[in-house]
Amino acid sequence: MASFSFLLLAFFVIIWCRCGILAKKIKKTPKNVTPPPPQTKSETSGNHCIENKFYREYILYTVLKCNVFFSGLFFFMTLQARGDQLSKPALLVLTKDSDDVVMVGDTVNFMCQTAHSGASRFLLECQHQNLPVEQSESNFTIVGVTSNNTCKYYTCQYCVQSVCSEPSDPVILYVRETFPPPKIFAIPWKVVQPGDPITIACSSPYDDVSFSLYKNNQLVAEDGNNARMFYYNITQMNEQDGGQYICTFTKTMANKLQLQSEPSDPLLIRAKDLPKPTISGETNYSDNEGLLIHCTAPTQYRRMWFRLISDKNDTEQEINDVPTKNVTFVISYPEYLQKKYYCDYRIRIGNDFAYSKVSNAAIIGSAHNDHTTENIIRLLLAAFILLATAAITCIHFKSLHRSVLLDRPSDNVTFTMESEAITVEQKPGNQYID
Repeated sequence: MASFSFLLLAFFVIIWCRCGILAKKIKKTPKNVTPPPPQTKSETSGNHCIENKFYREYILYTVLKCNVFFSGLFFFMTLQARGDQLSKPALLVLTKDSDDVVMVGDTVNFMCQTAHSGASRFLLECQHQNLPVEQSESNFTIVGVTSNNTCKYYTCQYCVQSVCSEPSDPVILYVRETFPPPKIFAIPWKVVQPGDPITIACSSPYDDVSFSLYKNNQLVAEDGNNARMFYYNITQMNEQDGGQYICTFTKTMANKLQLQSEPSDPLLIRAKDLPKPTISGETNYSDNEGLLIHCTAPTQYRRMWFRLISDKNDTEQEINDVPTKNVTFVISYPEYLQKKYYCDYRIRIGNDFAYSKVSNAAIIGSAHNDHTTENIIRLLLAAFILLATAAITCIHFKSLHRSVLLDRPSDNVTFTMESEAITVEQKPGNQYID
């Protein structure tokens, strides 16, 4: 491609020089002088020859001039067509921050990506800069960027020999002199009961930062642990602790430059005393499988949110945004023999919610009671009583048999034979055999 372009350019220069020489010759020829009237035939034919030579040179000059024009046009169109054949590159911005936030003093890498393997030169250009940065590698590195490196349109090109591609799609680079604001939030809520604990937390996506906490534009606390999180604990919330809090952080850059963040959004915390509701339960007679749990707030508010809580501190049910202080929760299929339920409510104060204290426990029995263990105990007790009764009866009969005396034979034995009765005196040691 380079040899072809060189030959075409040389041809273009030769033609241009030749046209210049011819133009000088034509200018020396008198164009406005009218030749004298011919006196002889030979003079007339000579004048015709001079005039024909002038027109031939003029026509040749015109032809060469057109050749030069069309040759230049062809050369330009060739280069343009060659450039159109190169695909558009892609420009990527590589930073250390996941959100591509570039701070003063950071190092930024630009990568001009292309699928063409024959690229020999790469150009990085900004809209507000006069000259592009040109190098043989596709990776451009800017160390220690400043606000002057901020540019709305960064583009790159690559060149194959003498032909360059079209510019890439533009990318925006904004160099910040202050960090983005941190996040601030309250644990558990922004409105708590008087005397309850509350924690103000500040978080930053950057490591090694130092936080500062302000209340009503007055410094409250500082943290130098160089962590991403900062916690400020209030053990017992009261009205004096309420107010508007903001936090900021400071980070030391690699070049020892300290940069501060923008202030966070304001956090308004307050103390609001909401008495606990009352809770009661009953069996749903229309549905033997269900239970009804009633929760009643002591005060009526225009909009109220209720919550039923189990003994495991799990939210069982919620009834949201109702204009009444009495609500009823329906437990369709109770699963436990005995279960404790609690309830609470909350109201809206501005854009925040204020939570009440939790009610007392309501112990509700299930409709399905399992008496297996109790029945087994009863059966075992009955078997024990039966065995004990049998043992006592057996012992009684044995003792009764031993207490009965056998009748000894009398001294006189009467034998009856036929109609006579014979009385024989029995003496010890004598045996009688009939």
